[in-house]
Amino acid sequence: MEEQARRSFATLAAILAVIVYFFVFARPLPRALELRAVWSDAAAAPGLAQAAGTRASGSDLPFEVGDEYGYFDPAKGLRFVAKKTFGVSLSKELYATYDRSPGTLSWKDPGGDLRFETQEPGYPFMAGGRRFLVGPNQSTVTEIGRSGEILWRRDFPSLLTAFDASADLALFGTLDGTLIGITPSGKEVLSFAPGGSRVSCIYGCAVSSDGMTVAAISGHDRQRLVVLEKRAEAYRVAYHRWLASDFTRPIAMSFTESREQLLFETEGGVGIYDAAARREHLLEAESPQGLGAAIPARRLLLAVEGGTRTSLVVSTYEGQRLFTFAFEGEEPMLAREGDSVFLGLRRPEGMRMLRLDLGEE
Repeated sequence: MEEQARRSFATLAAILAVIVYFFVFARPLPRALELRAVWSDAAAAPGLAQAAGTRASGSDLPFEVGDEYGYFDPAKGLRFVAKKTFGVSLSKELYATYDRSPGTLSWKDPGGDLRFETQEPGYPFMAGGRRFLVGPNQSTVTEIGRSGEILWRRDFPSLLTAFDASADLALFGTLDGTLIGITPSGKEVLSFAPGGSRVSCIYGCAVSSDGMTVAAISGHDRQRLVVLEKRAEAYRVAYHRWLASDFTRPIAMSFTESREQLLFETEGGVGIYDAAARREHLLEAESPQGLGAAIPARRLLLAVEGGTRTSLVVSTYEGQRLFTFAFEGEEPMLAREGDSVFLGLRRPEGMRMLRLDLGEE
């Protein structure tokens, strides 16, 4: 009887523990994620406004897919599509096309109106809301102001091999393996050579949106990742690791908008560096196309796998795949605004843009 009473008491205690857990500690289970198609728009008439004759504006987003570029309205679809003759640099505010032999550049707004021209020869690139020209010698950089004026010009001692910019810092990597950071006033605030490899070269670099963290992939015949953080008035190495990769071409890398993650090309997929934890993860992907984007509010990453078909991959910040969607098309472009995902694809019949909204079932 005593043994039976003890068993009955233990059973009752277990039942009470379960009840207490569900009423006090329980949390609702997360709902399943889904991607819902909102619109699909084809580039039927390159060079023409696509939305019933309306003009693209500063609220539209730029795209570049294959040999076509332009702007699209996140709510409605394509606004302007044109074909490249050689190259183009785009931002939300401006775009500039250029030829193999650089000359006078016309900088236009998304509606196609001329904002200003620059006479100095060079290849344009825009990042962090700023405008730059890389000279024909590939070792001179000029920053251009909002009205086309020259803000500063700098001659580097070696060819430029990588660059990125935020509002507060322009970051350049050189063939001789030096990482150089310059403020909007033209002042050099960072000069660092990672070294340690048989061949010194910066193959990729990235700067966070606040300019406080920079990263580079450097060297050949032992290649490594280096991350520097600004402490007081100087940038100091916060993390570095030798990599399995040994690329001898430009390497894509960028920080997410929230500055929490650094994404970079690596063997077998997309590398994910967690800046807060100083830890790396890997999103395994076959033939990844670019680095994708992040949705900080949901702590999700988006990536694109290439081939004759394109797959959109959604994963956690730790690289765990949640689901994959396949689409017909090549040379993908991926953009994001809020919970909306925009995927541009080149198809035999022409370029197509899709809007997919992330939600819960």
